[in-house]
Amino acid sequence: MNLEQIKTFLAIHHSGSFQKASEELFIPQPTVSQRILQLEKSVGKPLFIRRKSGNQLTAEGKAFYPYALKILRTLEQGQVAVDKAAKQEEQQLEIGCTNSLSNLFLFKVLEKFISFFPKTNVKVHSFSTNNVIHGIRMGNFNLGITRYSIEDSELSFRMLNSEHIYYIVSPDSPQAACPSVTLKDIGHHPLIMYQEGKQYRETVEFVFKRLHLNLYIQYEMNNLELIKQMVAANYGATLFAPSYMGHEVAKRSLIAIPIEDNPFPMRQTFVIYNKERLSSVENLFLDHLFSSAIRKNPDSAPLLPPPHGSIN
Repeated sequence: MNLEQIKTFLAIHHSGSFQKASEELFIPQPTVSQRILQLEKSVGKPLFIRRKSGNQLTAEGKAFYPYALKILRTLEQGQVAVDKAAKQEEQQLEIGCTNSLSNLFLFKVLEKFISFFPKTNVKVHSFSTNNVIHGIRMGNFNLGITRYSIEDSELSFRMLNSEHIYYIVSPDSPQAACPSVTLKDIGHHPLIMYQEGKQYRETVEFVFKRLHLNLYIQYEMNNLELIKQMVAANYGATLFAPSYMGHEVAKRSLIAIPIEDNPFPMRQTFVIYNKERLSSVENLFLDHLFSSAIRKNPDSAPLLPPPHGSIN
């Protein structure tokens, strides 16, 4: 199967005949027929019902049609992107991203992407996950980075990384030297957490309630940077995946302690996109995301031992 065969398949379907397709493509009719025979041999099924009154797609041809169209459009977008890159033309990239991920995850991704495509204009919308998903549904932008996925027939999700939740303390905390900690131990110490209403806060509360354990939240705030500063100053501890803490864990200005028999669900990062509306530069950015090793980079997510007895 090759691009010329796919172009010929689409030309026949759109024009209704082999003859008109040969005129449209400026090739002899026998070449048109040969290309379709080769394509049908590749897929293993006839794609056209040949009639004097006109050619119609078989059931297999109808099934193949949207994929052939997508292949052609993707290649055309790729060619446009290559041409623009060669001419150093400006392109617009819009991304929706949750507030925490825009601070910690997105910079590293964009830094490398912009080094390859310096003429790209970038616009980042920082919202909650629900608002990122809503923005893509409404067509305000076509891709985003979120902390969870949902069932949606119009949108595509792909996981970029996954990590455990840790108990985060100050280096000055008496617990900083502990190799691990239990949830029961955590319940005896003050925590600094997001305010009520955040999905992550609800997850933490649910786990403690299900296990009939005490949860002592002394400070509540919606600003992650402020939470990190309060923990570093030893006003309390917090519960987060290390990537939320950025470089502080790698530099040990914050200490991440594994939780024994960790009952918390893994904290995951997803890219969400509407594949039907992606521009050439958005496709390039997705390819960059998928091929990068960000989740293995210590600068992005510090490499830590898995929690004792953790549940994956």
